[in-house]
Amino acid sequence: MEVEKVLPWEKVGNEKTVATSRHTSLTIQDFRNPFTGIVEDFHRYVQPDWSMILAITSDGRVISCRQYYQGVDLILQTIPGGNASFENEDPCDVAKRELAEETGYEAQEMIFLGIMPLSTRNSTTIASLFLALGCEEMIDAPLDECEFIETVYESLEGWILKSLTEIRDAPAREATYLALPWLRDRFGIDVHAILDLAFRKRMAKETAITSRSQ
Repeated sequence: MEVEKVLPWEKVGNEKTVATSRHTSLTIQDFRNPFTGIVEDFHRYVQPDWSMILAITSDGRVISCRQYYQGVDLILQTIPGGNASFENEDPCDVAKRELAEETGYEAQEMIFLGIMPLSTRNSTTIASLFLALGCEEMIDAPLDECEFIETVYESLEGWILKSLTEIRDAPAREATYLALPWLRDRFGIDVHAILDLAFRKRMAKETAITSRSQ
């Protein structure tokens, strides 16, 4: 329904927890529709906020990770990241800890890029995105017992192109996009040339798909 001005929905009553598992809770919260007055319930996944890090080594390589993700039943290439250990933990502290734990690297400079809701309709979780520069390997990564991570290094240009054409993980793509001004200024990356190449690769892929379907 089109309206002249969007209004916030009012929370009605307390949020009820339906189930919990590890760091995640499934809850139900009632909301009153401001246009109809009808109270509707919404299921929401509640978990600690995340920090995700586009990490670049001192010699200009992107540190990425390949892991199996049970939710989508896929092995995905993404960037280091993880959730806060306690409520109101500083997102930058989370980013530094997760970078060290998953890759063994420490950054000389951390730049906050912005935030990204992971699922705006049914999750409270916010991802804080960071660019980590001058990363140096300091320690062996102390992974959690349920984490099995393959570290993959990419050239800056290669990673940007891959993020536009192959990477499926949304926070990894978003962090790369938001970091483009810094990557251009700090490393002299020709962003326009990479965008043009990405466009041509995607057009070629779509043309191939269309041709096979005819």
